[in-house]
Amino acid sequence: MNLNEFRRVLKQAFFVPLLALLALAGVLLWQVTDAQMAQRWLEHSDRVSTHVAELERLILDQETGLRGYELTRDPIMLAPFKDSAGPIDAHFDLIRRLVSDNPEQIANLVRIHDRYLVWLGFANNLLSTPNPASDNVQNHRAKDLMDAVREATRTMSQVEDKIRRDRMAHAIILERRELMVIIVGALLVGIGLSIFSLTRLRQVSRAYQGSLDELRSAPTNFTRAGSGCIPPYARSATQSSYVTQRAACNS
Repeated sequence: MNLNEFRRVLKQAFFVPLLALLALAGVLLWQVTDAQMAQRWLEHSDRVSTHVAELERLILDQETGLRGYELTRDPIMLAPFKDSAGPIDAHFDLIRRLVSDNPEQIANLVRIHDRYLVWLGFANNLLSTPNPASDNVQNHRAKDLMDAVREATRTMSQVEDKIRRDRMAHAIILERRELMVIIVGALLVGIGLSIFSLTRLRQVSRAYQGSLDELRSAPTNFTRAGSGCIPPYARSATQSSYVTQRAACNS
């Protein structure tokens, strides 16, 4: 092995493990990114469900305030009815932005909003009635309209719960896949680097052994300094002078 080959082996011993580790790190980064994305979608479903439940609570507060006013004719009882109007509109806008990527949930939200507006218009008409509590027909009508709002809200909540379950199952699959990739990737990289290092060490060892063998087989007779001895393969002009020189070397 010459110097260039030795340098090439050293470069391979440095860069190949480095590239293998970088590739493993890239795969792990991809897996972690997918897991984080799945977790964000789970949090997104939680936000949708939370705001839908809060929207339903605000609408029920309006219904409670309306019923209290019907029974007592006390304007104070209308405070929840009036105070909930602004937050309800804000929640409709917020939920619409959250589910903008889901046509099914957009349709469910529109259904809730339409039914709510029908109930709200009917509630405002009741407020102008002199004695709404005594009108059973209107009371049953108000209840039916509110039940329709509840039913639409419940449908949207159920759909979002199913979406969340699907996303949870997907997140679990990603976590398991991430664990398998870590284990299998670490094993493959470890085994591959072990085999690669072993082959390179053997190659260097063979080259080193070959160099030792060459040194051992090289001629070892050298001229003695100051003795006038010459190697046996150096021939003089005549055979007699050669014999004389050999005798001098042996003395």
